[in-house]
Amino acid sequence: MYCLPAFLLGVALKGYFHPTMPPRPLSLIKAIIMGPPGSGKGTVSSRIVEKFSFYHISSGDILRHHIRNNTELGLEAQKFTSSGLLVPDNLVTKLVLTELKSTEDRSWLLDGLK
Repeated sequence: MYCLPAFLLGVALKGYFHPTMPPRPLSLIKAIIMGPPGSGKGTVSSRIVEKFSFYHISSGDILRHHIRNNTELGLEAQKFTSSGLLVPDNLVTKLVLTELKSTEDRSWLLDGLK
């Protein structure tokens, strides 16, 4: 697995889809955008997802979904968010891994990990 800064990921993908070459089948791409809260992960991710039609996985969206639906992990996470604390990494990892297991057969972009 390669680790590229977000702007380099866009450049690498742009090169993959060279405009003068005929389209070729896209192999599965798994990409992760990491950074602290408010660093622009969501902005960059939305551009990449729109341009390359990746499945977008957002740890924040997953977390809010579980809290809203009162799942076991969501209730555990809500203990932290209701106190204004960040949800611990091990809990976020459990939530994200559950989502990743359901997307093994398609390209995805994960944003929201710190």
